Amino acid sequence: MGVRGRRPGRPALLYSFVLVCVLLACAAGVWARQPTVKLLDLLYADDPLLAASIKAYRAGVLAALWTRNYTADGVRLELVLPPAVTPLTDVRAVITEAMRTKPDILAVVGPVGDDTLLVALPILRQYGLVALGPYTGSATVRFWEPHFYFLRTDPMSGLYALVWYVTSRLRVYRVGYMYLTNVLYGDAEYAAAVDLMQGMGYELCGVFKLPGTRGWSERDAEFQAEWEAFVATRPQAVIVFGKPSNTTEIFIRKVLTDARTRGVYVLTPTDLQYLLVSTWRKAVAAGLPFVPGQIVTTGANPLATARRYAAIRRFQSVMRDYLAKSGQTDYNDTEHFLKNDIDGETMVGGWEVGEVLLQVLASREWTSTRSRFQESSLRSGDMSSMS
Repeated sequence: MGVRGRRPGRPALLYSFVLVCVLLACAAGVWARQPTVKLLDLLYADDPLLAASIKAYRAGVLAALWTRNYTADGVRLELVLPPAVTPLTDVRAVITEAMRTKPDILAVVGPVGDDTLLVALPILRQYGLVALGPYTGSATVRFWEPHFYFLRTDPMSGLYALVWYVTSRLRVYRVGYMYLTNVLYGDAEYAAAVDLMQGMGYELCGVFKLPGTRGWSERDAEFQAEWEAFVATRPQAVIVFGKPSNTTEIFIRKVLTDARTRGVYVLTPTDLQYLLVSTWRKAVAAGLPFVPGQIVTTGANPLATARRYAAIRRFQSVMRDYLAKSGQTDYNDTEHFLKNDIDGETMVGGWEVGEVLLQVLASREWTSTRSRFQESSLRSGDMSSMS
């Protein structure tokens, strides 16, 4: 007779079954204890001139998070809305109250505005918070600060692009400039523009400037005098770096509609896109002749319609699903990002930031404490390169 092999006994089978059950139970326990990273959502603005751009930008951020179920590599991401008991205009009070009610907040997303970011800095330092992806426009706030982490294009790159375009593509010699003084947005950019053009053998033919610490109307004597002096320089193009304000809007409208400047090219950076295009559209609706290429603006990323990029094709899929299925109430048309170029471009920028946030916050080691997160982010170099 041949030797028969031994079959596993019942005790061995029972032991294997129990071991599998224990492992499954452990896995379920780990999933139940999925770590949660809390971020204070400061992507809002009380300025009506910024409302549309912030809404689109925030929609892009939320679309990136929503399509991943607010989860990255087992880490759950929770956006904490500003406390309802504090006025949104007081960013210091908003952060303080949020930290009182939810002391485990890791960082903040935003805030919006140059002044708001600087006002928030002492509170960020007090609680050891990092401002991720602040929505700002001026190069003045782009200084070394371990509590700031910018994820948007440096404003100076827009200035360089506009100077290159006006001198190399438009090839005009009489270039004017507009900005507002004594505010964060304007003075540094103007000084850089003068230096850049002088290095290329150019100089500005005229400059329109008024103090940005107050609002101006075209009926004000100071505005009229500055306008007449500017028009007398006979600019062929004007680079506008005034902060988003009624004063800047009035200036753009005057350039477009005054018979002496009606054909002048108007060039603005990304942060003035909404203001430039909306002012131009109103002028055209009121009878201004349509001149293709008269208004020029920079962009921080490709348009939402640029399907030659794989990232944009993915964005379109994500954004369409988000607008249709997430329950959002800001947009009624699921194809809005394809029909409004400026909103679409801004949504792409927000989506890119959301993608970076998901990657940055996926590390359990980095997100264990606020101090650890700050130290790791500083050592990691440019977080945006991870996207």
